[in-house]
Amino acid sequence: MDPLALNATSYLNPDGLLPPMAQALVEAPYADGPMCELTCEQVAYDLYIINPDGTERHTGSSYVRTTEMAPGEVLYAFEDSGKDFDYNDVEILMDASDCQNIAMTMTSLSAGWHHRVALAVAYGGVRRFETLVWMDTHAAIGGTTQVALNSRLEMCVEPVEETPMAASEESSCVLEQPIARQISPGESGDQVRDVQRVLQCLGYFPEDEDPTGFYGQVTIGAVRAFQEANGLVPTTGGIGPRTTALLNGLTP
Repeated sequence: MDPLALNATSYLNPDGLLPPMAQALVEAPYADGPMCELTCEQVAYDLYIINPDGTERHTGSSYVRTTEMAPGEVLYAFEDSGKDFDYNDVEILMDASDCQNIAMTMTSLSAGWHHRVALAVAYGGVRRFETLVWMDTHAAIGGTTQVALNSRLEMCVEPVEETPMAASEESSCVLEQPIARQISPGESGDQVRDVQRVLQCLGYFPEDEDPTGFYGQVTIGAVRAFQEANGLVPTTGGIGPRTTALLNGLTP
């Protein structure tokens, strides 16, 4: 099963219920661009575990020891509690010999705690995205998860400040708050309502429709029209990184 599809509070452990994952770690991106070819020398990884109490053990900290096993293969050994620093609580082998498609294998587990495992990836010195690798280390032992970096829009798209807005842009059509994450059809909330209001102001969202805050077919159509007017191809109707960058340009 795709770990991204798991419920963030789907199991108990001796220390109680794990805290909810941050939205950015649980939600798969809504892509609005093609695959790309990455330069492996510019890719950097932060593989880390999340303890039951919410504390995180990141690559580069004293809680993680890395050992190069072969060219492109690194063993990550984690200390979770900080009581003994034997670095055998969680061990994960990452094969990044082909940075376009990396693989992580849970090779060893001696901890009683249940952890989440997450991965943050930077490209060209800029952190591009985070994703959940495993929901529960005890369920992942011996398992392998692959992440196709070259299919992640965040890895492929450069900043688009130079992309011109459509002529219909008006200074009064601004977001109340910048978009902090990608937004997908089916979501609801104040951020969606804010986007609907701005798209309506710009002439993409129907004037006879109320901004309800629900991301349904009407909003998908409005986003597609906005994407087409601003040269974003393909026009998916989802608010991915490029669409977010354009909309965030409409802030006070």
